[in-house]
Amino acid sequence: MTNSNEKQGRDRIGRFTETLHTESGVRLTPLPNPLRDADGTEWDADGDEYTSKLVSMADGVRIEVSKDIRSEDYNLDVVDYRGSRPVRLARDVVDSTEAGKERGKQLRERALQYEHNKLEIGARSPWGTIENHDVLAPGIDDVWTAGHGGYKLSRKRQAEVHPAWRKHDGWYEEDCAWSVAAITHYKDLSRLKFKEAHAEARKYYPDEYAQIVGKDPERYGLTEFKPITAEESDIIAAREFLAPRAETHDRMLRLDLEPEGHPGMVAVDLSDIPADGKVNDEKPLNPRTVLIPEDDWKDMAPAWTERRTLPKVEGLQIFKKAS
Repeated sequence: MTNSNEKQGRDRIGRFTETLHTESGVRLTPLPNPLRDADGTEWDADGDEYTSKLVSMADGVRIEVSKDIRSEDYNLDVVDYRGSRPVRLARDVVDSTEAGKERGKQLRERALQYEHNKLEIGARSPWGTIENHDVLAPGIDDVWTAGHGGYKLSRKRQAEVHPAWRKHDGWYEEDCAWSVAAITHYKDLSRLKFKEAHAEARKYYPDEYAQIVGKDPERYGLTEFKPITAEESDIIAAREFLAPRAETHDRMLRLDLEPEGHPGMVAVDLSDIPADGKVNDEKPLNPRTVLIPEDDWKDMAPAWTERRTLPKVEGLQIFKKAS
């Protein structure tokens, strides 16, 4: 029986609200409102006879936490509607309604830190006309053309890439450079891409990787940094091969079997090998062109096939300094 001095009601989802007493000075503590969080986030109740849902739509990002009575799972679905097409930020199983709400709000807060790229089919990219693009996360698009593709980062995403390996235009091609974008923004990409990206960067950018990731592995999702081995990177393998030969060999840059004006000779562009084996073919060390008699070259030729090195030979005629 209801006390004649009490008034009762139900809220929007059927829960009893606070009970008010008409007696002076008596007021019960109100129940928490399940449709409004302490931080001000508002939720709408939805569902059917089998499923209950809480939905929050704010700033273009929709969070849905649902529970099907036929299952023990709680489900989280987060979709960003701010761009030219919806982008699903998460579809996960969570431990509870509250866990789903908290996770969803974290994802929304992070997504709102970044603007979307404004890409159009038919627009130009460094690799040709854009045929399509997939939005991996706000500000990260996977773009492809008829012959190539890669990642495009938004202005803020681009600014967060370390300057030592940042591309000036925000385009990161699919062969190697995509790994730089993926490592920088690993929190918003799949775990599979995370592993692939680190392997690619270690292979193609060993110096930058050691400098950037090696100094702060936790910033890039790792617990520790492990030195890059020759098995992981051909660049490291080449250095390990060349360094011991720095004093005994030259590096061959180019070969001309019939140099104009020098019949019976072979012209070879050579450079010195740095002591650490870190050669730079764009800026070779002590570049020069030497002339070698054809008969002598036949005896020397088998040696240079080994990573383009040639045993040092005294008295070779220097034809010119290589440019």
